[in-house]
Amino acid sequence: MESAIYTGVIRHTRYQPRSHRFSYRIFMMYLDLSELDQVFDGRWLWSAQRPALAWFRRADYLGDPSLPIEEAVRAEAERLTGQRPSGPIRVLTHLRYFGYVQNPVTFYYCFRSDGVGVETILSEITNTPWGERHTYAVSGPITTQLQPHIEGPEVHRQVTEQDHLFDKAFHVSPFMGMDHSYTWRFSIPEDVLTVHMANHSVTDE
Repeated sequence: MESAIYTGVIRHTRYQPRSHRFSYRIFMMYLDLSELDQVFDGRWLWSAQRPALAWFRRADYLGDPSLPIEEAVRAEAERLTGQRPSGPIRVLTHLRYFGYVQNPVTFYYCFRSDGVGVETILSEITNTPWGERHTYAVSGPITTQLQPHIEGPEVHRQVTEQDHLFDKAFHVSPFMGMDHSYTWRFSIPEDVLTVHMANHSVTDE
């Protein structure tokens, strides 16, 4: 089974007009979309089929709710990149808890047909509180490199980080205009997962 729960830290840093930063602990679900029934089967507090304390509700995610989510993700990736993913699709997201969900961004990792490397990542942005959505796509292939591991006995650990630059195309915050560009950096989901999202003001560059 490839599905998992990632725990970690979110760090927010602002440099203009005044430096400010904060961080907090978080957990997110990482779900192989072909494993949904298997993951939640027999767990009455969790479900992908009915309301539950922790609910993977189809309508909370990408595309037409009447379509299977795997089909919707493949179609959206093809629309944005011209290439239809053929491998596993795994989503990093929050579920709906106690009837409520807040998902500023959901990541869809579209793997190659061999299930090893990632060929496309879709980032579905929701501009809370308006509930509007916009999807950005970055495409690879995103491959894995070996780098020294200094935190344990292993000689190496697998690390992949790749920068992707593009213009802002969707209004998110009432405090930030559209004259911004993004630099996003992703690692392949393995024992460690990293997402770095930088927002740059065009007028300050």
